[in-house]
Amino acid sequence: MKAVYRGLKSFCVDNEWAANLFAFVGVGQFLATIWITIEYQLLILDWIRENILLHLAALGAASFVNVFLMASFLFLGFAECRADEENCIHAYRGRRSGNPFLPGVLNWMDSLGKKSRRGPAQRP
Repeated sequence: MKAVYRGLKSFCVDNEWAANLFAFVGVGQFLATIWITIEYQLLILDWIRENILLHLAALGAASFVNVFLMASFLFLGFAECRADEENCIHAYRGRRSGNPFLPGVLNWMDSLGKKSRRGPAQRP
């Protein structure tokens, strides 16, 4: 299992589109879990009341698998270090190659905090 994860991690580091796909799937799964929980809350509670022990155990196992898959997708989506790098402890710097999704927003964010090129304000 560890070798499979290392192979996927190195593939995601080499291919930005795969890392983005895993990140979007992880976030989508997180949001879908919240939506399903809220939308079908009464049906889930009625289903649990039919056989509390069996159905609660099944719901717990399904929740565990859901959280495991969600965390795995997010970890693969935000992987930055190669599998053979053991001392890679730096913070995530992000992937800045390729075409950005919203280039105008990124340019605006990069210019925050810089001094204006305009001269001193003239008073009337």
